[in-house]
Amino acid sequence: MTCRAHPFQSSGADFFEDFLQHHRALGKCFDTEAQALRLFDRYLMEHNVRELAEITPTLLENFLSSRVRKVPKSYNHLLGVLRRWCDWMVRQERFIALAIAAATPSINQHQTSVLVRSHSGPPTADHSSAIAR
Repeated sequence: MTCRAHPFQSSGADFFEDFLQHHRALGKCFDTEAQALRLFDRYLMEHNVRELAEITPTLLENFLSSRVRKVPKSYNHLLGVLRRWCDWMVRQERFIALAIAAATPSINQHQTSVLVRSHSGPPTADHSSAIAR
């Protein structure tokens, strides 16, 4: 069942909906992903993020840090949803480059996954300090 109780309201609202519609058209349920994006949407509203250009690696890291999770699986799911959304935004040419920095809950060290995309070529990634997927 699709959760429609609270529509997205931030500057990313249309992009969140497009992302979910895309995956649902592929036959995926994506209800838990919608809930994770709603958390991020609410965070963007609370921090007065008015346009996509204001979504920075630091903002993403602060969001993830603000969502303390006792279970690593829950944290990893939230991180994975944000990664998939960012990847999708890059493929849609709405983001060119974005880095997601996140603290791994089990070891409390900061590791960074840097996604670099270009309009003219295939995606590349700096895996030297990437978070294990």
